[in-house]
Amino acid sequence: MVFVSEKSVRGFSTQGDKKQPKRPEIEEEIRMDFNDVLFRPKKSALKSRSEVSLDREFKFLHSGKTWTGTPIISSNMDTTGTFEMGVSLAKYKCLTTIHKYYSIDDWRIFCMRKPEALPCVAISAGTSQKDFEIVKVIVQEHPEI
Repeated sequence: MVFVSEKSVRGFSTQGDKKQPKRPEIEEEIRMDFNDVLFRPKKSALKSRSEVSLDREFKFLHSGKTWTGTPIISSNMDTTGTFEMGVSLAKYKCLTTIHKYYSIDDWRIFCMRKPEALPCVAISAGTSQKDFEIVKVIVQEHPEI
């Protein structure tokens, strides 16, 4: 495999008074990709795949809360981090990070209608003070999230 160094493509070199882009540096060292990885099964006492549990327990350092479930998290993108996705993944004890575009009223309705999904959803926010205030209101009204 041949890779072009990202830093060399973005950088500029100065020659005289003119700035000219550097030529890409070609890296020829051997690298691994997904075709180079082989998962080997481990011996097990389980009789069937149905006996496998993916659940894990996590204790959060600052809140002291624990969560048990499958550590798979849906992204907070506006197309995947939806309340509907949260309800669907909660059935399998997987997490959904809800996108930041829902209003406080949307959250109130969701929490009222789907309380069983709340342990498996997370709130996301932007970086503004307004975003932080929205998160504070949601957490104060629904501490089970």
